[in-house]
Amino acid sequence: MGKGQRATQAFKSTEFVEQVRDEDGLVVGGNPFKLAPSNSGSLLQDEGHQAGKKASPAAPEESSRPEKALSELEAVPSLILVTTYLSFLMLIVFAHMRDFFGKLFYPANYVQLRVQNGLAPMVSDFESLWTRRLYGRIRDCFNRPITGVAGGHVSLLDRVSTDFNKTFEFTGRVRNVLNLASYNYLGFAQSEGPCADKVEAALLEHGLTQGSTRAEAGRSLLLTETEDMVARFVGCEAALIVSMGYATNALNIPALVGRGCLIISDELNHSSLVSGARLSGATIRVFKHNYTPDLEKVLRRSISQGQPRTHRPWKKILVVVEGLYSMEGEFCRLPEILELRRRYGFYLFVDEAHSIGALGPRGRGICDHFGVDPREVDVLMGTFTKSFGAAGGYIAGSKALIDYLRLHSHSAVYAEAMSVPVLAQVSSSMRMIMGEDREHALEGQQRLDQLAINTRYFARRLADMGFMTMGHPGSPVIPLLLFSPAKIPAFSRECLKRNIAVVVVSYPATPIITGRVRFCISASHTREDLDYALEQISEIGDLLLLKFHKNQVASASGDDSKKIHFVIACVGKPSAGKSSFLNAVTDASAKVGNFPFTTIEPNEGIAYYPVACPCAKMGVSARCKPRHGRCNGGRRFVPVRLLDVAGLVPGASEGKGLGNQFLDDLRHADVLIHVVDASGTTDASGRETRGYDPVDDIQWLRQEVEAWIWGNLDRKWAGVVRRHVAVKAAPVETLHAQLAGYGTPREVVQRALDRLPRELVSEFSRWESGVELRQFVGAFLDERFPTIVALNKIDMADSDKNISAIMKRYKGSGLVDGVRVDNIVLTSALGECFLRKMQKQEFIHYETGSDDFSTDAPDLKPLDEKAGRRLETIRDLVLFRYGSTGVQEAIVRAVDALGYIPVFPVKSLSTFGAPQQDAAFRDCVLVRPGTTVREFARKLHSQVLDRGYAGAETIGGIQLGESDVIVPGKNNVIKYTVSE
Repeated sequence: MGKGQRATQAFKSTEFVEQVRDEDGLVVGGNPFKLAPSNSGSLLQDEGHQAGKKASPAAPEESSRPEKALSELEAVPSLILVTTYLSFLMLIVFAHMRDFFGKLFYPANYVQLRVQNGLAPMVSDFESLWTRRLYGRIRDCFNRPITGVAGGHVSLLDRVSTDFNKTFEFTGRVRNVLNLASYNYLGFAQSEGPCADKVEAALLEHGLTQGSTRAEAGRSLLLTETEDMVARFVGCEAALIVSMGYATNALNIPALVGRGCLIISDELNHSSLVSGARLSGATIRVFKHNYTPDLEKVLRRSISQGQPRTHRPWKKILVVVEGLYSMEGEFCRLPEILELRRRYGFYLFVDEAHSIGALGPRGRGICDHFGVDPREVDVLMGTFTKSFGAAGGYIAGSKALIDYLRLHSHSAVYAEAMSVPVLAQVSSSMRMIMGEDREHALEGQQRLDQLAINTRYFARRLADMGFMTMGHPGSPVIPLLLFSPAKIPAFSRECLKRNIAVVVVSYPATPIITGRVRFCISASHTREDLDYALEQISEIGDLLLLKFHKNQVASASGDDSKKIHFVIACVGKPSAGKSSFLNAVTDASAKVGNFPFTTIEPNEGIAYYPVACPCAKMGVSARCKPRHGRCNGGRRFVPVRLLDVAGLVPGASEGKGLGNQFLDDLRHADVLIHVVDASGTTDASGRETRGYDPVDDIQWLRQEVEAWIWGNLDRKWAGVVRRHVAVKAAPVETLHAQLAGYGTPREVVQRALDRLPRELVSEFSRWESGVELRQFVGAFLDERFPTIVALNKIDMADSDKNISAIMKRYKGSGLVDGVRVDNIVLTSALGECFLRKMQKQEFIHYETGSDDFSTDAPDLKPLDEKAGRRLETIRDLVLFRYGSTGVQEAIVRAVDALGYIPVFPVKSLSTFGAPQQDAAFRDCVLVRPGTTVREFARKLHSQVLDRGYAGAETIGGIQLGESDVIVPGKNNVIKYTVSE
């Protein structure tokens, strides 16, 4: 499914389109499981075979067998694995030694491990060794007590131990920590807000609890309505709510299968599934984690051999998997498992405890994520503790299945009915996600979008830092591998020092070599929260040597994007032509379409900014071989990075559309190119129309960005001012601390303050957020995000009229909405794309930025009539009329807006390259104006040139001072000297 289709589907009806079930689907009527075919192998027969005749499963086609994914552990250095094993070995050896000498010299301390009065010990010394000697040493990292709501931040009760973690004492201190440990995926764990209000109202109306099992007097109207809502939410006929999540699995699986049945379970399934399988009395077999070829192997062997000893056919075969494996952050391969289900006829039980609410464009779980009909899954289980901020769980499936469970499951017959507050929390949060709460119709979808953005951002940043993470993209649980047993408690304690709560996990909960920390991401986490956590985690990673992929990240690729620090962001409303503009100036192939939100994750490409190369002046043009970019006769093309970000719609600062994604992507940009649809064929939301006036597009985009930054500051402005007064800081220091998350250097904040009247800055402590702060944000935007406007689609009807209106509005020499009239460029991105395509296919000779092309050279292919007519149209309406397609000019204006200057670092001033090498002027770096020689050295190679800096010189052997400002044509060819 395309990105645009997926974004649109999020607002469709919650009901699934009716589909015909497979012939091996769940049988309705009576007990649906007891009516399963007595011979599971008969589900594989052709129609001509008799019902009771055993059939051999047909061999699957080799092409359909999925290949096993390579383990991440294969990329781990062998030294890490060896030292991890040795570390555990040393711990166990020393633990046994301490026990040996302890029993010898302090026998009274080991009474519980000895036979007393003929009674066996409660536990053996070997069984308790791990708990006493290993877990006991790091008990302070687990079961930390909290108070209040476990939301994005949580209040932690401080405690200390004076007896090596045997006992703890509370200090009376409460600290507020960033919560990366709780399963609060959608941020509904709140003590205030619409859900809390609904819970309070339900308490007043229905009381606290029913005080009975649902089989007697516990089946209330609220419970029935909530079960119906759950069924609609997951796309099944009916649902059964259980008051405890663990019991949902442990008590319902025994009602579905029993003796003579077979359960095939993933080897990493949750303990509640394991408990339910064991309680059922069925035979249990496991398959390799999330590896469908091994599942098929177990199925074929089980069906062909039947039950142990008797070899009778199995009464039922139930395959049990999880939608999202919380310890690994991996999705189950549901489409592949469903294909096996159609082939072999087993029943499928999917535990969606972690995936429901957190996965899929509509939050419907793993089925929604893969786009499959949930009715293809026989039993869907989920819990309300992760995404809904409540408790308990549910079983969903056919009406016959649920009716049977209501009569036979211990969870329905003997357990208490779910209490009123929990039901109200489930109902209110689910209604918001489904868009049925009219007062908060958009909030549910906004939470889903924010969770998806946060999880991908956090995982991507961790990988970029060099950490080894597990799981699939989009998983709200992100495991980071720690390996060594000593690093596991060290990581937890270092995080706590920095006020971050995390969960660390080790053997026996994981394999012995894959100790890890699990980060649980929530929609309630702000970008500032995540950036702070990432910054601290990076420091801890350096401290504990956890960045196992650091060298690989640094030298992963030789492409231009790895060496670029200058970033241009293409912004604008959906369908304005941003992706086409990216394709026109780079070699990218971003997806384009005439529907909103074709772009969700930003597309990237490399464009080139032309500068004068000193190779021509120095007479070494033949030897000029740029490492990145190219040089044509003294004209150097320096790579710059382009981002095509998600389209912006009015109200984006309030979370509408993909506003949160768009506004976050801006943080990485140095300058913006606002692509405006000058043809008027798309409205403000990017929908196709006719006669739309694009004059206001520039203004409202500026207003949305300004509202986003102002809103972030306004929420905490009172506290910012109080701290500013308390520490007696300068205004630039206070504002820089708040704006650093936007990738803002201190000098940019100072320049923004310089734009304001001096008397206003002197009264900083009295600023009101609605007046002076807004005025500063406007000045900050002018400095932080210089904007070039690209009026696109200039060759379409009505473009002339709209261009004239826009130019008239922005005429003059000053800034209007952050734009100068001389920074407005007329472009035809599609025209440039077509010209480049014809050039690549050798139909024309054309160079980007030129005012014409040639078609009559002897080395060119002949043009067909259709392509010839289109080329002539582009020549008449674009090239002859405007001098070029304008896309290259937009890039030049964007870089020129910041005044960046090229610097050429060399290792030799005689060869202008490395000594004894033929290549000259290999590198060119764009730097901000005012950059000094020493600052550039730090930027170029901080670890070598900053620590061992001994001097610098330029052409002619002229020595440069550390504080000399780099000036083009004077001293921008630099050789550094490094001390030994």
